[in-house]
This record gives sequence, structure tokens and C-alpha cells, in this order.
Amino acid sequence: MKLETFLYRTLLFLVYGMILLYASAIGFGVYLLTSAEEQKSKRVEVNITEFKQFNLDELLKKKKEDEQKLALLQKELAKVKADSLEQIRKLTPEEQRKAMAELNAKLQKLEAEYATEVKQNKKSLKQLEKSMSKQKKSSEKSARKAEKLVENYYKLSQKKSADIQELNEEYERKIVKLREEYNDNLEQLMARYNPTFSGGEITAVLGSAYQVTKQRSWNKNAKVLIKDGILSEQQISGLRQKINNQSVIIENLQEVGFINSIPLALEKLEELSSSIISGYEAICEKLMSLIDQKNKQTDSIEYAINYLAQNNGADGFVIDIRQSAQLIIHLSPDILVTKGAIAQVLKNDPNSIPIAEIQLYPEGDLITAKIKKRFGSAKIEPFDKVLLKTN
Repeated sequence: MKLETFLYRTLLFLVYGMILLYASAIGFGVYLLTSAEEQKSKRVEVNITEFKQFNLDELLKKKKEDEQKLALLQKELAKVKADSLEQIRKLTPEEQRKAMAELNAKLQKLEAEYATEVKQNKKSLKQLEKSMSKQKKSSEKSARKAEKLVENYYKLSQKKSADIQELNEEYERKIVKLREEYNDNLEQLMARYNPTFSGGEITAVLGSAYQVTKQRSWNKNAKVLIKDGILSEQQISGLRQKINNQSVIIENLQEVGFINSIPLALEKLEELSSSIISGYEAICEKLMSLIDQKNKQTDSIEYAINYLAQNNGADGFVIDIRQSAQLIIHLSPDILVTKGAIAQVLKNDPNSIPIAEIQLYPEGDLITAKIKKRFGSAKIEPFDKVLLKTN
């Protein structure tokens, strides 16, 4: 009985020892693997941003899954260990032997699964390191390419800045030159269309003073001219319109804003125009006075001639014989004569002998005549009598 108890206890101790040793080996292996993975993780320092940049999210995810599996395996081994010990304490020796066999089989199975997981994990880690190495090389190549691009861009930017600076300087020079040319052209244009008169006749003209009579007698003179038939109302109106148009032109030119001598020239032109109009009005005033005197004198002469014709039994007289082809005839105002009328010319003496036959051509207040036939050799003289021939 003692031997059986000893053997039982020895066997139980060996089972416990094997279980503890096996669990410890597995735990130590897991620890070593975990430590190795941590060291590799420390050596392979890759920023999460770089992983995302190189599309390594899937590899990292796989690594994380492998680590989780290892952790689950550790928990499962620990649970198996705890459950097994608990169960073995309650079993009989025969049951304990059977349980030991089952435990060994289960542990072998777990060991095989563990080995497979470790192998897959190592393979995944190897692939991860390989991908990371490849991506790093690509990253370094891309970085060098980017640095080259940056360097080229910097050089191009410097060249572009220099070109822009040169263009700006050239632009400024052209602007200055164009501004100078513009100012020169502007001065030339101003001098051309706004000259300064500093010599010659025009200087004397611009320096002259022109007297302008404010009081006009044009309306009164115009009435006389119209009455005497010298000008028609239409001609008078047209003349007034021309004078007004000239004033409009001068006023508009004065509003343009000319400089230099032009404003003074326009002012003098207006004064000169008004002075000329005043001068013509003065001449017209004198002419009107002379015409009035001549009209009075003519009226007196006509009165005397009409009186003489009436007392001498004549219709009129020969007045002017200086052009024999066109005699000037005066007839009494109460006698109406048509163009082509025939009259006789008689000597102005007591015998009143006919000396010629004439044909009359009235034109306004003037009557002219042509000699149609002569009677004898007597000459036609002023104040020879004229008698209209009646049918």
C-alpha cells in the first residue's frame, strides 16, 4: 500500500512537473518570439504616415492579427494548464494516467498549431520587412527625384525671377521713353494747334485796339435800302444770318480751351468782325444820307422836267445822248409805256419838227430807247421832245 501510494505520488509529481515544464517551455517560447518581434519592431522604425503613404496598411493589419493570435494562444495554454491541474487533482490514478495521455495529445496538438502560427507569423514578418525595405528604397528614390525636381524648380524659379526682373526693368525703360515721347508729341501738338505768335504782322494785329460802336443803325438803313429797291428783304435777312453765324463760330471756338495766343486771336477776331460791321454801318449811314440828298435832288429835277413837258405839249424828253445806241428817255409819271412802244423825237423849238423815230424799253424806273428811223440830218439833242405814237 505504501509502495502504491509512493508510486502514485511520484507519478503525480512527474505529471505535474511535465505539465509545468511543457507550459513553461511554451510560455518561454512565446516570450522569446514576442521579444524578438518587439526588437524587430524597434529596429524597423517606420512612421504610420509613411506606411499609409506606401500602402502597407494590409501588412500591418496582418501583423496585428498574428500578434493577437499569439496572445490568444498564450491564454489558451494557460487555461489548459489551469484546467488540467484542476481536473487531475480530482481523478483516480487510473483516470489520471488516461488524463495524462489526453493532455499530452492535446498539448502536442496545441504545440503543432503553435508551431504553424509561429511559422506563418515569421513568414508574414519576413514579407513585411521585405515590403518595407522595397518601399523604403522606392521612397528614397522618390525622395531623390523630388529633391532633383525641387532643385530644378528652384533654379528655374531663380532664372524666372531674373527674367521677370529684366522684363520689369525693360518695361520701366520703355514706359519712361514712351512718356517722354508722349510729352514731346503733346508739346508739339500744343505748339502746332496752340501757337504763340511772337513776331510778324499778326503780332501787330493782335496788339491793335478796334473800336466797336455799340449803337447800331442797321435796321433803319435796311428799311431805306429795301424802300429804294437796292436790297430785298431776303437779301437783308441772309446778311443778318451770316453775321450771326460768324458770331456762333467764334463763341464755340472760344469755349474749346485753346492756350497761348489762340484765345487772344479769337478775341481780336471777334472785335475785328464787330469793328468791320460797325465800319460798314457807318459807310451805309453816309450813303443813306447821300442817297437821301440825291433823291431829293432827283425829285426836284423830275418835277421840273414834268412841269416843262406839260407846258410844252410833250410826253417826255431825251435826257442822255452819250450812247446813241441806247438813249435815256424821261416820260411823265402818269404815262404808262410798254416794251417796244414807238415814239417820235421832235426838236425842242417852235417848229417842233420830227427828226427821228425811236423804240422804248422800260426797265424799272429807267427807260432806254433805240433809234429806229431818222428824218433828215438833224441831230438828237438833250431835251428834244418825245411824243408817244398812238395807233
